[in-house]
Amino acid sequence: MISRQLGLDAGLAGALIVALVTVYFVDRRSPTDGSAKETKPKLTVEIQNETTGGTVAKPLAIAVTHDDRVFDEVGKLLDELGQGYAYTKLPLVDISDFSKIGQYDLLFLTCGTQPKAWLGKPVGVGTRPEIQNYSWNEDVIKEIRASLLKFLEKGGTIVASDWQFAILSVVFPDYIDRSTYNPGAAQTLEATIADAGLSEVLGAQQLQLKFDLDDWKPAAIKAPKMKIYLEGEYRAMADRRLVKAPLLVKFPQGQGQVIFTSFHNEKQNSKKEMQLLRYLVFTAVTSRIETTVTTTLVQGGFSPVKQSLLSVNGGAQTVKETYVSKKAGRLRFVLGFAAEGAEMELTVTAPDGATTSKKGTSTFQIEFDDATVGNYQYSVTGHKVPYPNFPFRLEIADK
Repeated sequence: MISRQLGLDAGLAGALIVALVTVYFVDRRSPTDGSAKETKPKLTVEIQNETTGGTVAKPLAIAVTHDDRVFDEVGKLLDELGQGYAYTKLPLVDISDFSKIGQYDLLFLTCGTQPKAWLGKPVGVGTRPEIQNYSWNEDVIKEIRASLLKFLEKGGTIVASDWQFAILSVVFPDYIDRSTYNPGAAQTLEATIADAGLSEVLGAQQLQLKFDLDDWKPAAIKAPKMKIYLEGEYRAMADRRLVKAPLLVKFPQGQGQVIFTSFHNEKQNSKKEMQLLRYLVFTAVTSRIETTVTTTLVQGGFSPVKQSLLSVNGGAQTVKETYVSKKAGRLRFVLGFAAEGAEMELTVTAPDGATTSKKGTSTFQIEFDDATVGNYQYSVTGHKVPYPNFPFRLEIADK
């Protein structure tokens, strides 16, 4: 029984050689019918947007790729998050055809095996037992690149995990950082949280991550405007020396976003690791909102000083936080969320005790023209949300 994995061969005199890898598993093959399958019905909301007077937006159309064998159980995580995260299972081979992915907003390229149609010629033994490396089918490279770039240009979001780093390498060959491309050995490592928002959610500066198999891929990427969320020092697979590289990154492309994560959903995940994965999903589903809000703030002359990514389950659930302003002047709090039928309230209490509240059914803001230095207490209440784990962003910017 044969399944296939697309990988990068870094063992040829330091050159970064892209290769297809065929993996042989004796009794482990995921059944597929070769067609897209809806795992559950989409949530639909038919109410009026009280802010704009128009109808609410449809939930994001999410697709999760699969082939013979999938190592990333992101579908299971989406199932656990609830009805707002309904998705379609999409054969991985379909990503080379924009007509099959153009209907989606969010595409998870899950770590797993690869289509036979992508294989070129055998080029040597792979990095694991019973693995054979193959060159690319050059025609497929062109199709994948054209399809995914068009998907991103229209504003789609791609989340690629682990072995699907190889797909990003053919779509963005100029972004691959050869100096940090060192596949990792099986190990548990202490990752450094490089993003303040993620650190705030996890309540830590470090995060222990368990990689239970050799040949996992670091986020060896250098892209314009790239943001690093996690990075770490680890033992390389080839020679067991200690190396350092990003492990979770995001960068813009066209109107869309690309996220790559070395770590993904598996059975052994700890509680903190699950918090990380949930944050990753919330980052993906709110990427368009983040882009719109940040772009608007920057164009208005504001500089973002704090970003929080959170979620609420409804029932007037409230999330409270504090922002310490060290600069007098204009201060803006932006509550960003999709117009999917939610009613959210933002309340901000200034250092002098004055409180300002505002409700809305889509992204809105509270601005202080003459903000003073000091502590600003703020809270977000979800009076009505269309589904559990409804995500939102809170952006704070000054001028």
